[in-house]
Amino acid sequence: MAQKCNLFLDKGSDFDVTVLLVGVNYEPLDLQDMQFTCMARFIMNPKICKQIMCEVTYPESGEILLKIPYYATEDMRVGEWLYDVEMTYSQGRQRKRILEGHLTVTGEVTHSCYFSY
Repeated sequence: MAQKCNLFLDKGSDFDVTVLLVGVNYEPLDLQDMQFTCMARFIMNPKICKQIMCEVTYPESGEILLKIPYYATEDMRVGEWLYDVEMTYSQGRQRKRILEGHLTVTGEVTHSCYFSY
């Protein structure tokens, strides 16, 4: 069963979050030879998806980095999204959903205002 974690993203800003994966005894998982994929889907229109980059930063310490650059968050609709992270074991033997939750995208004001004098 995947762990649940709700995340928040500011539209038009860089998004990144570090995830530490631990085992039964709270020891970091060894992520060497593991593959990760992450996707978000807009709740109001499930056809709207966004790929979230998933990078193993420290394989021996169980750390992965989820990130979306600012130019990609600008295209995301404000509101609730669902996301999940899937881990594929070495040699593609087994795929497992390890993290899931809501991703709330909040609107930006700075780049959406037009001034008139």
